[in-house]
Amino acid sequence: MKNKADEEGNEVLSRRMALFGYKVNLAASVGQGFVSRFSVCKASEHETHHFQELLNRSTEAVYADKGYVGHRDRLQEQGIHDGIQAKATRGNPLSFADTLRNQRITRKRRIVEGVFGSWKRWCGWRKTRFIGLARNELAVCLTALAWNLKKWAKLSAPRLSYA
Repeated sequence: MKNKADEEGNEVLSRRMALFGYKVNLAASVGQGFVSRFSVCKASEHETHHFQELLNRSTEAVYADKGYVGHRDRLQEQGIHDGIQAKATRGNPLSFADTLRNQRITRKRRIVEGVFGSWKRWCGWRKTRFIGLARNELAVCLTALAWNLKKWAKLSAPRLSYA
């Protein structure tokens, strides 16, 4: 097993080979699942630190998991609908209303999970392939571009009717 140095990413040792730890965060449209923005970071960084990178001026709502609870004030300041799931704390379990709200949010959140699942299945994105943050960002950019083109072609294709 060879060890390679990667100054930008953390090295993760596997049984067979050294993997370089990068993580992809992305924003997708709720309606169709188009990827609008993404960020690539070290696997050791928490994804909530890259929250602001995924927002743009046209963002109307954010649907996210419990880890993003600390960003609710930022969403309110920017006038963005808060779709961040409620988080239970020790001694304060979720109310029934919060549980139902989390279930509604999950239906919209799973669009992003579907993008990741499709990338893993059809594009081979189980792990990053390159050494260096810039190369991995380019690979994610090209994958997102191909994904959006595929979605666009599927949506704009004429529907055939069999009468």
